[in-house]
Amino acid sequence: LLLNKANILIKQKKIKFAISILNDVEKLDKEDCNCLNLLGHCYSEIGNEEKAIEFFEKAISINPNFIIARDNLGSVYRASSEYLKADEIFNDTLKIKKGSVSTLNQKARLLMDLEGHKEAIGILKNILKENVRYSDAWNNLGMAYEHLRDKNLSDLQEAVNCFKKVTIYDPKNVFGWTNLATTSAALKKFDEADRIMEKVIKEFS
Repeated sequence: LLLNKANILIKQKKIKFAISILNDVEKLDKEDCNCLNLLGHCYSEIGNEEKAIEFFEKAISINPNFIIARDNLGSVYRASSEYLKADEIFNDTLKIKKGSVSTLNQKARLLMDLEGHKEAIGILKNILKENVRYSDAWNNLGMAYEHLRDKNLSDLQEAVNCFKKVTIYDPKNVFGWTNLATTSAALKKFDEADRIMEKVIKEFS
């Protein structure tokens, strides 16, 4: 029940209250992997990467097969520009769970950070063959097309198509809508971009 309450608080962006509850849970059970993972998530949300890494590593030390914690740990290292560590974690995770969709998605984001957009596109397309409703992968695929070094109008149109998929499968994803607006503007579809941004301002402000 306490973990459920903490999850609700996290969704409401009441991170400090969630941390307080999770600290109480940890005092009762220091080997509760879900609690440790949520604490790591909370600290990453408030920008405390050191504490986030500490809790994700604790969770993994207790359960080495905890894929979510592994993905989260790799994501924190990626966000901190520690790309080699992130890549090592993602590769190790894929040895534990070959074809892990969430890990491959994170791996694609890492490649995009390193300008490997074409390789990322290949990974993301494979993910979406089996998981067509995976909105985060659609969003990443759109960004990969958008940031190709030698992109052309057809690549930008592909990006628009991807961001449209995000808005279909996850209508409350503000990043999908804003990415759709900016890419539509890049294609000089200014009226459409304005309409989308008006919707974003109205529904997400």
